[in-house]
Amino acid sequence: MSGRTVVVPLHINKVLTTHPRATTLVYMLAPDKLMGWQGSPSNNTKYMLEKYRDLPSVGGWYATNTGNYETFLSMNPDAVFECYLSEDHVNDMDVVIDRQNHLNPIPLIEINDTSNIRNYTPAIRFLGDVLDEQENADALIDFYNKVYSNVTDVVATIPQSEKKRVYYAEGPQGLNTEPPSSWHTQLINICGGINVANVSLQTGEGMTPVSLEQVLLWDPDVIITDNEVFYKNVYTDPNWQTLKAVKNKEIYLAPSDPFGWFDRPPGINLIIGIPWTAKVLYPDRFQDLDMQNLTKEFYSKFYHYNLTDEDVTNLLSTSLLK
Repeated sequence: MSGRTVVVPLHINKVLTTHPRATTLVYMLAPDKLMGWQGSPSNNTKYMLEKYRDLPSVGGWYATNTGNYETFLSMNPDAVFECYLSEDHVNDMDVVIDRQNHLNPIPLIEINDTSNIRNYTPAIRFLGDVLDEQENADALIDFYNKVYSNVTDVVATIPQSEKKRVYYAEGPQGLNTEPPSSWHTQLINICGGINVANVSLQTGEGMTPVSLEQVLLWDPDVIITDNEVFYKNVYTDPNWQTLKAVKNKEIYLAPSDPFGWFDRPPGINLIIGIPWTAKVLYPDRFQDLDMQNLTKEFYSKFYHYNLTDEDVTNLLSTSLLK
């Protein structure tokens, strides 16, 4: 997808990836072809079959640069996949060609733009074609298009004056965040919220530090977090008690098992975050979104795991089942 030409085996059965976003996409489309993770699924996940959860950690070349070419070559994959963002200086063409030279004769295949939640279809379709998983790709694309259009059609009718002001709290103190331009907060905008964080974009892993005084000045209507420590402490921390979101019990911990619903990695795992975030921000406008059934459908199609009713209750207990 970066414009290179590579020769690939007719049948690709063993795959490694260099980046978490590519890894989750391969796992969703063809889990039995995936040979390893960059790190490991979050929290020793409950919601993934052991044979996938226990795949080895192989590292990769992204923010942490833990990859080792000898490790990749020794595992002898049929192909290696990498995320290619044309605006990302880390993945410029010189780097891609150098990585391919290190991996020869294994083909390095670039998947474009799996961070942009508005444009997942090309990457899913491309990988489905390369891995001969077109039927699975169609199923994922259909689910994505369904939830995306259902949410954005309603969001288009929300007046600017009625949009919720949202703060994304990162870190155990809740004092790191992301600006509206960040990949990590795109669900706020897509689902009709206003990101209050007027801060600069932090390079690398993000997480721009802010002061409590600044958060108090922003005084958001809703706080979304992916940090369990912050979520458990915020309602009893005296420093946060004057905030509107605290007073109104509008603080939500995004599910993250096995991957984030709201963030991290910012890849197609965020598809289930589209209806979740919409429901968190505007429960009255999205009464028709059945999160219990959507969650079951998503985990079955994308994570190859059939949730029980109790599983769904556990996943949604910090947000939609208050």
